[in-house]
Amino acid sequence: METWVLFLLFSPVYIPLVISLAIFFNSERKNYAKKTLSLVLFNISVLFFGLYFFLTGQYEFYSKILTFNVLSLLLVYPSIYIYIRQLIEQKYAVKKMAVHLIPVVFILLQTVAYFFMLNSQDREMFVKDYRFNPAWNNPAIVFIFFCRVFNILVLFFQIFYYGIKITLILKKYNSTIHNYFSNTEGISLNSIKILNFSLFIGSIASIAFYSINPVKVFGNYIVLIIPLAIISITIWLFGIVGLRQKMLPANLPVVLETNDTNQLVPNKELYHRLISYFDKEKPYLNPELKIDDLIGDLGTNRTHLSNAINLNSGKNFNKFVNDYRIEFAKQYMRENKNNSLKEDVAYKSGFGSIRTFERNFKEIVGESYSQYITSVQ
Repeated sequence: METWVLFLLFSPVYIPLVISLAIFFNSERKNYAKKTLSLVLFNISVLFFGLYFFLTGQYEFYSKILTFNVLSLLLVYPSIYIYIRQLIEQKYAVKKMAVHLIPVVFILLQTVAYFFMLNSQDREMFVKDYRFNPAWNNPAIVFIFFCRVFNILVLFFQIFYYGIKITLILKKYNSTIHNYFSNTEGISLNSIKILNFSLFIGSIASIAFYSINPVKVFGNYIVLIIPLAIISITIWLFGIVGLRQKMLPANLPVVLETNDTNQLVPNKELYHRLISYFDKEKPYLNPELKIDDLIGDLGTNRTHLSNAINLNSGKNFNKFVNDYRIEFAKQYMRENKNNSLKEDVAYKSGFGSIRTFERNFKEIVGESYSQYITSVQ
């Protein structure tokens, strides 16, 4: 096997391991989400270390680590789910995590059966040939075969269950932060949403690796490069994003709580007080403005104010504040036609970055900053 192919096949082992160590040693002491992500990547490194021996036809050694490799595989999605929950809810209960680790119990039981019911020759034969030419005259091997089928079904369930659950949690999270923060930079998890989908595709590929022997089926190891590349790139990006991810605000509302429908009343009086407050005090010029910063002056609570904005304006808090910022920016540009640098306009209007200013300006005004400034000069 060529050196470059070995390098690619082994890349899902050493790259996640390096990123795992970087995350672990660069995480804050109480940043449990990052520590979990470090373990996720370490587990993935272990997983691909085992798969490497299977995919390169080293069946004797792989037969010794088969059940441990399956355990690593069945821990991937639950551990990623736990990471995301810890990221969003810093006090995510340990008891809630335990239920997602149930596969560990099943695999430990299978490990006992695998090593006590099969001798070394049977284990190697099972890994190398039995899945393609199953025989039913050895009850022990038949039992292990059906354990394998069960594991594949569990993996399918995990991929769809956790894939959908993570998607829904991220959707709810995104809705929540836009209802409570005027600036979502640094706390938005859009990249994780994309990587979750990529991981779904990569996981389907990993099932193929576990279910069949591509070398034996296709007769050529080159077919491994494309699916391995998809999985590897997704893993690397997941780790890099996690390494750069800062701790979310400690007072971030729990996004999984159920809203009290009795509070969904369009409080027009509160909404009009908010409008007057914005017109007079201009709190939107603070780039870090949060809904909690307003409730004291308005004599209300977070939920009532959020509902008043949602139901009376049809906007979330983020959109409501950014509309004010863009109107301020337009007025500033009209009054300072010859001195309207984009950076000045963005920061004076209350935006935390030029990129966020440009995106919102285009979305709200319908034309870019450059087009608008040309029209008013």
